[in-house]
Amino acid sequence: MRRKIILHLHSSDFYVFFLTNNNKLKKYINFIFSRVDKIVVLCTDWEIKLKQEYSFNHIVRIANPIDLKSEFQNDNAFREDNGTFVLAFVGFLIESKGIRDLLETMKQLRNKGYSKIKLLIAGKGELESFILDFIDKEKLSNTIDYVGWVAGESKDNLYKKSDVFILPSYKEGMPISILEAMTFGLPIISTNISGVPDVISVPRNGFLVSPGKVNEIVDAIMHCYENKDQLITISENNLNDIKDFSAQNIFNQITKVYSDLLN
Repeated sequence: MRRKIILHLHSSDFYVFFLTNNNKLKKYINFIFSRVDKIVVLCTDWEIKLKQEYSFNHIVRIANPIDLKSEFQNDNAFREDNGTFVLAFVGFLIESKGIRDLLETMKQLRNKGYSKIKLLIAGKGELESFILDFIDKEKLSNTIDYVGWVAGESKDNLYKKSDVFILPSYKEGMPISILEAMTFGLPIISTNISGVPDVISVPRNGFLVSPGKVNEIVDAIMHCYENKDQLITISENNLNDIKDFSAQNIFNQITKVYSDLLN
């Protein structure tokens, strides 16, 4: 119809779908993508993979946006309120988020004597019953607190009382929960997948582990627990670096894509 077309690619199943061995599907993807004027992707890795797999050159990378918490004042305190060091997980309780690995991590930390490390799990999903059963079976009620779904002020308060945010996912695009946690200055522990390395530089913003490697998650948490002075620096870095992902900054990037096509 003689109109400019922008295709925005946003899929946590990127690697399974777009890097498929199904030649018929790849031909169809190539047919569609080669006929649009711009392909917008979330992260560097997707851009690289599309260029390698399909030889596309009309790709622009634009990250997810986040509203900055301008009222939040970082007190540089890794408080250990009541002697505890608080990890926060916020997200859907599904297999791809690494929930089982996270629970096993807390079990191992308890067995190693790190009883002051506490995990807050906020979310909803198919693994809720499994989480509650695991906590009961492994007697982890003192170190894991399932708080359910949180939103708005409740979610803000959860971030405020936490020391580190953790997301050991197997599949992601660019997790909004990581961006949210950074607006509160939280150091991040996550997996080195998709758009996460675009946000988290090690050790500036936190620590990256391999998906499914519980021993790496355990080591990262222990490092954070035993090096709280480093966490203060990471917190300051995250409050500064998250500004690159502000809603206004991302809006300006999107606007430029439209303007360039219309000129």
